[in-house]
Amino acid sequence: MKISNQMNWRYAVKEFDAEKSISEDKINELKKVFQLTPSSFGLQPFRLKIISERKLKDELLKFTYGQTQFCNASHILIVSVISQIDEPYIRKFFDLIKDDDPIQSKKSKGYQQFVVNYFSTMTVDEKKAWAINQAYLAMGVLISACSWEAIDSCPMEGFNKKGFDDILGLNEKGMESCLALPIGIRSSQDDRALESKIRFPFSELFDEAPQQI
Repeated sequence: MKISNQMNWRYAVKEFDAEKSISEDKINELKKVFQLTPSSFGLQPFRLKIISERKLKDELLKFTYGQTQFCNASHILIVSVISQIDEPYIRKFFDLIKDDDPIQSKKSKGYQQFVVNYFSTMTVDEKKAWAINQAYLAMGVLISACSWEAIDSCPMEGFNKKGFDDILGLNEKGMESCLALPIGIRSSQDDRALESKIRFPFSELFDEAPQQI
């Protein structure tokens, strides 16, 4: 199975089949993929909230401007970002290296201090912008993983983030919601599935340098 075929199969689903759900095995696979998502410095300034309870979906729907994917999807994946990337958070990450590979940890001490110093020069807003960029990277990986597993999805950023944060208690955990990914099985009534996928041609998208002989 080619991933390009699966990416051609996927689209932003507008209507999920509320009677169908994603298996626990596939949810666990998405968790593994999210854990392995690359991020700048490897710091993973994002977290994933997985919601399947109907009552909670209905509560979130009030802050989605009426986008019914939130209540009909099998699960809602909420990508949030760490509000403050500070020295304790960075040290915590490097402690994982120490626990996993003491030799690598010794080699990384200089790099660890470099990372601490790098973030110490950034404002709170700059750190947040950096974290949001990483969250978008994680979302792209999740979308690709869903297509590979034949899971339908609809990436979203248009929702009331403060409302989500309040309902999910994210601020108390030092996090802020950033992106949402309803996932499930497309409804046979969703006309979007029949639409052509429109993309710029290769000639516009790619600027390849000439090969040197």
